[in-house]
Amino acid sequence: MMTEMKALYVLLTATALACMTACSVREDRGGCPAWITVCSDGYVADGYEGELQFNLSTELRSIFNRAEYPLSEFEHKGSLVFEVPRAEKVFVDIFGGVSRMRNRSAGLLIARGDCCDSIYAGHADAFIDGDEGMAAIPLNKSFANLRIHVINNTDDMERLSDFKFVIHGDVDGYCIPGGAPHKGIFEYTPDVGEDSEYLSARLPRQLNSSLTMDVLISSDGSMLTDIPLGELIANMDYDWSEPDLEDIRLEIKLEPTAFTLTIEGWGKTETIYIDL
Repeated sequence: MMTEMKALYVLLTATALACMTACSVREDRGGCPAWITVCSDGYVADGYEGELQFNLSTELRSIFNRAEYPLSEFEHKGSLVFEVPRAEKVFVDIFGGVSRMRNRSAGLLIARGDCCDSIYAGHADAFIDGDEGMAAIPLNKSFANLRIHVINNTDDMERLSDFKFVIHGDVDGYCIPGGAPHKGIFEYTPDVGEDSEYLSARLPRQLNSSLTMDVLISSDGSMLTDIPLGELIANMDYDWSEPDLEDIRLEIKLEPTAFTLTIEGWGKTETIYIDL
């Protein structure tokens, strides 16, 4: 028994010495890992609470650490410390509000037919050539609530249910690393209730003004018109590059002989008449 314990002690001592030799302060520590503290820089956009997804990656290792932590730990400096490669650029991507969107190799993506989750996000990179470093990151609102008020001025109060509205775009989520809008197919059909006056959708941050909204006849799926939604929003001086995205309000009036599309909320109104 003593022989076995002595052998175990010798093995542990040899292992410890090997580690000390590899990462001793007196030796070259280039092959040793570093440590990064990730925390809030003090700014969290209004309205967020809950879990946060953390993604750590490098150009060589892609994503090597992915985990969830509560917002409270992100806000408390020193609670989140990660082992990272030394002397490599490390990317830190944080996403909150993830529900139906999924982390894939290309990024955090929206499934076709879904709209964007209520995403709050923060992104940073760091290069640590010593033992430790820190990334203090804001958490910003990275989605826009689109709310469309449909006013029915026709005699037929069920007129709204005769139509189908489909929003199309070319951004389907966020790239990892960096959080830039990810190019892909976005297609979402807001529900139209018979007694509802509103259509709503959550939109991801956009690259350009390519958003459109098709108006279809529900009964046969035929196209009535397509509305250049992105261009109209751009004409209202809406800025998709703002750290915190503003929500968007539209108004559609159903008249006896035409659709009237009005965009309001930025001190300017633009109207499109669509013959029925």
